[in-house]
Amino acid sequence: MRRPPWHIRWAVLALAFQTVPWIGFQCVARAVHAGTPVVPIEAERPLTLALLAVSAIGSWMFGGLAAHLLLRRARLRVALPMLLLCCVPTLLCAALYAHALLVFLTLV
Repeated sequence: MRRPPWHIRWAVLALAFQTVPWIGFQCVARAVHAGTPVVPIEAERPLTLALLAVSAIGSWMFGGLAAHLLLRRARLRVALPMLLLCCVPTLLCAALYAHALLVFLTLV
């Protein structure tokens, strides 16, 4: 079976990247608030802020690159559903992570 073109794979990869922050938040929470904490409680805030920053930047990069590639390389009947299903949620999550980062840094 033929593999999808690489510009389609970038859109799917951008959407799949959205699992990384949630898994990271679960790992940080379990490491700090476990029965026997692995990480001290003082490290929770810097770890969460770093994870939010990486998630926001990664989501913006993946979502923007995937949208650009779809608009440049794919036909409209392929690009439009992929943009709506993969790129828009990724870019919305990037905005959410960036807003959460600014709120936690008390800049908003």
